[in-house]
Amino acid sequence: MVVYHGTSEKGLSGDAFSKDLLGAVTKSRSAKAGFYFVANKDAAAGYSRLANSKPVQDLIDKSNAAERAGKFDLANRLMVQAEKLEQTASPKENVVGAYLSIQKPFEFDASEQRFLDIQNEIHDAIREAKTGGYDGIVFRNLIDNADWGANAHLTTGLPLSQPKSNPPPGTPGLLTQRTRAFCIRRNGLKAIRPCSRTVGMSHWRNYQNSNAFTVDG
Repeated sequence: MVVYHGTSEKGLSGDAFSKDLLGAVTKSRSAKAGFYFVANKDAAAGYSRLANSKPVQDLIDKSNAAERAGKFDLANRLMVQAEKLEQTASPKENVVGAYLSIQKPFEFDASEQRFLDIQNEIHDAIREAKTGGYDGIVFRNLIDNADWGANAHLTTGLPLSQPKSNPPPGTPGLLTQRTRAFCIRRNGLKAIRPCSRTVGMSHWRNYQNSNAFTVDG
């Protein structure tokens, strides 16, 4: 199964995911934990559009900072630049597709809640997964769309470790195996319980520094 990551038009070079860029667009704590991949291509495209709007937003932020500092002429010039850039720029969407794998999943069921309403629980889950030795998290039924008004319930993957090796490109097939996972219900980490599920294990595609995983089912 292909999963997707939305980034700016020039967001990736040679399919490399640079940790220096983590959280650069949304500034959220969870965004700094790793690169997210989603099974919904339209949702990934929304994040690409959000990333493409960052240069305009940066100018607006600088304008606001200048205004707070009493530098009104500078604030006005920066705002004019932001408006001009917004009107003239037409960056292309950049959605990266990848075949990814997970060996030890940590699962979080968001119960159709919005990211902003449960971001503390999500951050706690990321910390728990890291300390528990998991190599990735699968967020299910999470409403976390970059486009205003979009309410799709997403299946989102967050990698927590780099792959140690990639098999030769073109290795066929999906391997399915039974594994142990942990399910987190809407009342938070207190409801952690072991569960058993089938996880799709795809062979690695030769993505340089790619460290995410397949979401199957």
